Amino acid sequence: TIPHTLDSLESLEILQLADNEFFSMIPSEIGNLEKLEIINLDNNPLKGNLPSSLGELAYLRELILSRNGHLEGSIPDSFGKLYFLEKLHLQGNKLTGQIPDGFSNLKWLNELKIEENSFENITIPPSICDLEDINVISSDCAGNPPRVLCSCCSSCFP
Repeated sequence: TIPHTLDSLESLEILQLADNEFFSMIPSEIGNLEKLEIINLDNNPLKGNLPSSLGELAYLRELILSRNGHLEGSIPDSFGKLYFLEKLHLQGNKLTGQIPDGFSNLKWLNELKIEENSFENITIPPSICDLEDINVISSDCAGNPPRVLCSCCSSCFP
């Protein structure tokens, strides 16, 4: 379990807890760690919704929540406030809904990976394709019909 007392680590800049067996929810208190620049919780059996408090992390550059398998719900609109975000890896979960409109504000976004989720009939907004620094967009844009419409994806999965 990821402890709810995590917010007592006020100076924490990197939270690297990948490849563990944390079968728990991501505590909303993580949004109180104002100095966080990198969160990597890749490859844990995390469950529940993505906490909107993650969108309060003003200096976050990398948010890696891939291959957890049990994260569900939609991507919070608050993620559109992560102005310095360079990498957002959400692949291999059960996410649904739409890509928040605020993603067009993520001027430094370089990698967006959302394949292997439960998205249905969504479109990657052209404003994301037009981001100056975007190099990698991967989604479930292959298949007939594709579950994700994407005119600029660099990698398509069925």
